[in-house]
Amino acid sequence: MKPTSPPCARSSAVAAAAVAAAVAVAAGLVPLALGTDTAGSGRVPAMLNNIVGLKPSLGLVSTAGVVPACRTLDCVSVFALSCADADAVLKVAAEPQATTAIAKAFRFGVLTAADVSISMDGKGAWRDNVFVERVWRSVKYEEVYLRAYESVSEARSSIDRYLVFYNQGRPHSSLDGRTPDEAYFNRPALAAAA
Repeated sequence: MKPTSPPCARSSAVAAAAVAAAVAVAAGLVPLALGTDTAGSGRVPAMLNNIVGLKPSLGLVSTAGVVPACRTLDCVSVFALSCADADAVLKVAAEPQATTAIAKAFRFGVLTAADVSISMDGKGAWRDNVFVERVWRSVKYEEVYLRAYESVSEARSSIDRYLVFYNQGRPHSSLDGRTPDEAYFNRPALAAAA
């Protein structure tokens, strides 16, 4: 199968290794590649290069050896030219019963011992992932993509300010016009800056 050209390596908002892997697949240098995906760093480069980017369900493919960005969302992702190729890789890489083992380890292991909730509603529902993806989409489109940070420390402080605004000052339509702090912690919204 001939890849779509030209490969696109212009995204600075995602991991450089994932961009390189996607470009290598799109250019036909390799038939497939593996990367990581936490909040789009596997799927976005695939989309920009018109190839398949697959983010498996959490725990389906081992993350042993992966440097974590967020242990509860990190996944090994697959870059391929077709869905059939990505599926073939997933069948080889998937660990039988891995999701069940990871879920049990979290539910009955360290998190339970530390009295940490498994999810926002305590049920481990799919909605948690939707909310997390929504937060990171907002961070990317309302903060990261609009700025040209000069340094990591500048990026960190600017994103920190945005997250405070997102949680304490920005009304959310899905929360009936309240901020997350108002909705979940009964804290008043920050006063608007004059």
